[in-house]
Amino acid sequence: MRSSYMKKLFEKIMIATPHYKAEYKGIPLIHINSSAEDAQILLSAVYDRNALQSALRSNRSTLALLEKSAEYAFKDLHTAVLDTLSLYFPTTVDAWPTAKRAVDEYRPFSQWGSLIAFANIAGRAAPHLLPAVLLKLLCQYHDSDPLWSMGRFRQEYVELRPPLKIALMNARPILDDIARTKLYPSIFNTAMNECPSRKSECEQARERVYLDLEHRNINPFNNTLDWSKPWCSTCRRTLLGDWRAGRDYAWEKLPQAFALPEWENLLRGVRPSRKKLDIDVMDLACATQCEELWFPDGTVVLQAGVMRFRVYKGVLAKDSTFFADMFAIPQPAEAESYQGCPLVVIHDSEEDARAFLLALHSTDVPNTLFRDERQTLRLLRMSHKYGSHKLRAAVLHVLEEYFPTDLMNWQLRQRTSYKSTAFTAPGAIIWLVNIAQHAARHLLPAALLALVPFCPPTAEASSPWHESFKNALVKLEPELVLAVTQARDALNVAARRKVYLELFNPSNANCRSPEGCDIARAHALRKILNSDELINPFLYVKSAPGWDPKMFCRGCLQRLEQGFVAGLRDEWNTLPERFGLPEWKILLAQEHDVDIDMVS
Repeated sequence: MRSSYMKKLFEKIMIATPHYKAEYKGIPLIHINSSAEDAQILLSAVYDRNALQSALRSNRSTLALLEKSAEYAFKDLHTAVLDTLSLYFPTTVDAWPTAKRAVDEYRPFSQWGSLIAFANIAGRAAPHLLPAVLLKLLCQYHDSDPLWSMGRFRQEYVELRPPLKIALMNARPILDDIARTKLYPSIFNTAMNECPSRKSECEQARERVYLDLEHRNINPFNNTLDWSKPWCSTCRRTLLGDWRAGRDYAWEKLPQAFALPEWENLLRGVRPSRKKLDIDVMDLACATQCEELWFPDGTVVLQAGVMRFRVYKGVLAKDSTFFADMFAIPQPAEAESYQGCPLVVIHDSEEDARAFLLALHSTDVPNTLFRDERQTLRLLRMSHKYGSHKLRAAVLHVLEEYFPTDLMNWQLRQRTSYKSTAFTAPGAIIWLVNIAQHAARHLLPAALLALVPFCPPTAEASSPWHESFKNALVKLEPELVLAVTQARDALNVAARRKVYLELFNPSNANCRSPEGCDIARAHALRKILNSDELINPFLYVKSAPGWDPKMFCRGCLQRLEQGFVAGLRDEWNTLPERFGLPEWKILLAQEHDVDIDMVS
C-alpha cells in the first residue's frame, strides 16, 4: 500500500517539477527547488505519521511543510498543516483569545522572528491566516524601534516584506479609529457620554477612561476597558454591548485594515474536500492510537485532535442519545473509515474525549475520574453535550455536594469544607461556572456565591477573574463579574438589615443583662465582619470564631437565632435573582425537565 502511495507521490513531483533525463543507479533523478532540509522534512512527513506529528511541533518544520505542500499541491498534507496553524492564527473573533494562549507546553510562534517568517510565507501559502498573524505583529509593533520589521529565525535574520510592512503601519490608525467609534462610542463621543441616571460616579469613570485612552493606540481585540470601575448598571450594559458589537465589527473589517481581501474571499476554497486515502500516514491529523481505549474488536473509531479511540458502537449508543441517533442513520458508502471501522471526528480535546470514553466503557464510573476537579468538569461538559444522562447524573451527584441547591446542604458544606480542598480556588470555580452556564444552570447560584469572597475590595485592586487553573487560563465573563460584584454589595446589605439585624440593635427593655449582651453583640460583630467591613449572610455564624451563646441572655439569644433562621431562609430563596438568574423553582424545573406550571 505504501509503495502505491509513494508512486502517486512520485507522479505528483514529476508533474510539479521540470523533467530531467538524468538517472542515478538506474532510477530517475529529479531536481526540486528546495533545500535538502526542507525536502527531508516534506518526505518524512509524507511517509511517517510520527514524523509529521513531530514536525508540526516545530516552527521551522511547520513553515517548511506549509510552503512545500502548497508548492507541490499536496492538498491533504497542506490541510493538515493549515489545521494546526489555524489554532494559533484563527479566522474567527471567538477563537482569538484562545489563540493567544499557549498550546500544551509548547508556545508556537511566540518569537518576533518566527511571526515575520510566517507572515512572509502566509501571503502565498495561507492568505486566510495572514490577518491574524499581522494582528499578532501589530500587538508587538513599536514604531520607535527602527529595526521593528526585522527579527531572527533559525539563526538567520528575516525581514518583513515591504508590502506587509506598509500594511502593518497603515492598519494601526484604522483599527484605532474603529475602537474609538465602534467599541467605545460612549467614551469618545460627547453626544453619547452622559449617564441616563446622571450619576457622578459614571461621569468620573468616563473621564478617567477617556484620559487613559486619549493618547494611546487602542487595539480593539484587547479588553482595554476596566469593568470593575463603578459604572451604573445602565452604563455598564451600554458599554458592554458597544464593546461586543464593535469587536465583531472590527474583526469583520480586519483584512481590509491590512489591505487584504475581505474574509469571504480569503476563506473561499480554503478547506479542500477530504477524500479517503490509500494509507493512514496521510491522515489529516496524523492521529495516534490511545492504547487504553483501543479495543481490537471495536466497531467504531473516534478521533479527537490527534488521538484516535477504537471503541464500541453499542456502548456509545446505549449511554449517549447523540451517538444513538447518529448510528441509527445509514452512512453513505464513501464515508471515511479506518482499519475497517467507521471514522468519526469529534470536535473535543483529546483529554475530554479520553475521560468521557473511559467513563462510558467502565462497568462503573471510575472514582479516579472524580478525584480531579478538571476531570469532573470534563465529564460534566461531555456528558451534557452527548446526552449521556447516567454519567451526567453521577457527575452532578459529586458537584452538588460542593454547590448545593438548598440551604441545609450549603451550611453543611461550610461546616465540613476543611475535609476537602476541591473547588475552593477561584480558578476551579470559574471553570465550573463557564461550563455550568450551558450544562448545569442549577449549580450557578451556589457557584457564584462561592466567588463572592474573592471580589476585590476596590476597583484598583488586582482582579481574581483571570486565573490559571491546572495550567490553563480561565476567565469569568464581564457580565458575571458585574453580577458577582453587585451581589456582594446586596448580600452585605441583607446581612445587616435582615439576617444579623439583632446584632446591630441594642438590647431592649426585656434583656436581663443589657451591658453583657451589648458586649457580646460587639464581640460577635467583630468576628463576622471581614477585612473589608463586609458580612456574608450565609456565614454559619454558630461555628464562627468568637461566637459564644452563653454570653447572651435567653431572650436576646432567642431573637438572634430567630433572625438568623428566617433571614437565611429568605436570602437563600432569592439567591438566584441576586445574580440575575431565574428563581430556584425554574432552575430546578429546567434541570429535571419538569413543566414549570406544575411546580408553581
